[in-house]
Amino acid sequence: MSDTQAPVEPWEARPRGRWPEWARTLVALAAAAAVLWAVVQFGTGGVLVAGFGALIGLGYVAAALIGGPVLLTLIAKKLTGVPHTVGAIAGTVISVLLTIVAASHYGQLSMMWVPALGIDVAYPLAGLAGALVWSASVGPWPFRVLGALAGVGAVGLAFAVLGSDPLIPAVRVGAPSAEEDFEDFSDSIDDFLSTDAPGTTLAEVRTDHRRVSLLVTADGGVVQIWLYDYHVDDPNHESSYPCWIIAEPNAGVVMPDRGELDLTAADYSDSCVFDDDGWRRVDGLAYVRPWGDEYAFVEPADLSYIRGDGTRNVADAGGVRVARADEVAAVAATLRPIDDAEIRVAYDAANRDQLEP
Repeated sequence: MSDTQAPVEPWEARPRGRWPEWARTLVALAAAAAVLWAVVQFGTGGVLVAGFGALIGLGYVAAALIGGPVLLTLIAKKLTGVPHTVGAIAGTVISVLLTIVAASHYGQLSMMWVPALGIDVAYPLAGLAGALVWSASVGPWPFRVLGALAGVGAVGLAFAVLGSDPLIPAVRVGAPSAEEDFEDFSDSIDDFLSTDAPGTTLAEVRTDHRRVSLLVTADGGVVQIWLYDYHVDDPNHESSYPCWIIAEPNAGVVMPDRGELDLTAADYSDSCVFDDDGWRRVDGLAYVRPWGDEYAFVEPADLSYIRGDGTRNVADAGGVRVARADEVAAVAATLRPIDDAEIRVAYDAANRDQLEP
C-alpha cells in the first residue's frame, strides 16, 4: 500500500447515505436467514443421503455446518467490520436445533409442507430464528433485544416440543404388550357411538366393514349404530340420500346414483320422512341423525333389508332377537360417544376367543 492510498474503512465507518443502520441490518438479517435456510435444508438432505448408506451425505452435513457460520461471519464483517464468530455459531446452532426438534416431533420429512407455496416452511422458519439470534451480535440495540428473545424462545420451544407427544408415534418393534394392544384398539374406536337409553348396553363393535356398535336392550333386542361419512356431490341429493339408504328395497324408490338427479326426500315419503332431528323410516325401524360431518344410522340388527349382517349380529351380541321400533327410537334419541368402560367391554368381546381357556 502506498503512502498516499487511503486506508480501507469498515462498512460501519463509511458514509451511510440513504441506508440507516437498521435498514442495513435488515438486509443482512434477510441474507443470514437465507443462508441458514440453505444450511438446514442442505444438511437434512445430507442426513437422508447418509441414511441410504452413501457416506457422501456426511460430507454434505459437514459442509453445511461449516459453511453456515463462515458465511455469517462474512456478512457480519461486511456489515460491521467485525466477523462476530460466536454469534455466527450461535445462529447456526439454533437453526439446526429447531430443525432436529421439528423432525422428531413430526416424525417425517416433510414436516410443515405448504402446497400453495411448494415448500416445507419448517426450514425457512428455522433459518429465520437462527438469523434473529445472530442479529443480536451485529445489529443496533433493538436487534440485540430481539435476538436475545429469539434465542430464549427457541430453546424454550425446543424443550416444550421435545416434552410433548410426537404427531407420528415411533414405530413399534416386536409384538405389542397387552396394554399397548388395548391402547391401539381404544384409539381405533374412540369415535364409535353408544346410547343412554335405559337398560341398553353396548355388547361389541365391528371394524371390518363399517364402524358398527351393537347394543342389547333390557329385553334382549339388538340394535346396531353405524357411522357413514359419504356425502353425495350434488347438494340436491343431500336430503334424499339418507332416505335412500334406509328405505325398504322394492319400495319403488329410485337410487340417486342412477339418474333422477332432482330427487328430494319427498320421493321417499312412502317409506322415509324428514323430521326435526334427521330422517326416519315411517315404520320406525331406522333413523338417520347428523353426527358432526357424518351420518349416524340406528337400525335393528340383522334385518337384511336394512343392510344388516345376517343372524351373526344377534348371536354375537348375546341378544335373543332384533330390536323393536320403540327400542330403536329410544337409542336414536340418546346417542352419545362411546365411553371408556364400553371400550373395555368392546375390547374383551373382540378378544373373547383368546380370553377363553
